Amino acid sequence: MGNNGYFSAMNFWNLLTLLGSDGDAITRLLADGRCAGYASAYARMGQGASGEGPSMDTELPDELCKWALTLCKTRYRLRGNWLSKDTEGPEVAGSLTALEVYERFGRGGEPLVWVEDLGAFDVTRESTPG
Repeated sequence: MGNNGYFSAMNFWNLLTLLGSDGDAITRLLADGRCAGYASAYARMGQGASGEGPSMDTELPDELCKWALTLCKTRYRLRGNWLSKDTEGPEVAGSLTALEVYERFGRGGEPLVWVEDLGAFDVTRESTPG
């Protein structure tokens, strides 16, 4: 969330949620040198301890976020103004990757997080408070 309470950028926690139970993707993410500080925060999470460096709520740099979204196997589909998880398969025209959604709709990944949490996102609505 940005300082104004509106969703402004993806954080590490959001990204882990999008990767879900894909252990291989999470392992690759945590092993990448650019994620070292976030990996430490992830390791501390179960210990209830804070520490130096980024936290799970720290906003990700845009380039790191874009790379990490390439690890996401979930596909999405736009039906009218509504974005949801793709149930038709990538071979059917219109299927979008997480990175394509991020780049097409912007908003720091807000549509991806809403689809994960609520099942759908109206791409015509203005950014919403967190």
